[in-house]
Amino acid sequence: MTPREKWSKIGSKTVEVTESWLVCELCACYIANGDATALDYWYNPEDADSTLRAMNGALERADGYAVLCGEYGITRTECDCCSRGHLCHKWNVSILKPPQFNQGEEQ
Repeated sequence: MTPREKWSKIGSKTVEVTESWLVCELCACYIANGDATALDYWYNPEDADSTLRAMNGALERADGYAVLCGEYGITRTECDCCSRGHLCHKWNVSILKPPQFNQGEEQ
């Protein structure tokens, strides 16, 4: 089943999973909590800044909201958020497109 075929019900409306990402631990923390302070610990200031810009860019381009869905496992696969390919635990993230409500319709 492709991400576009997955649906979740919210009342009478549906939320579409438009993309499925595999992200590194740093991006998972940023997606879940908005916390990017670990970048300063792991990277020099220039690399931390460029990584944060890459993360924000990917999240802005996403067609919906990023939601952390669970651990994938250890892999060197490139992160779909920051594009780094370091060996670490990766996490599953779904990009959810919220339902469209018409004006005056209950949410």
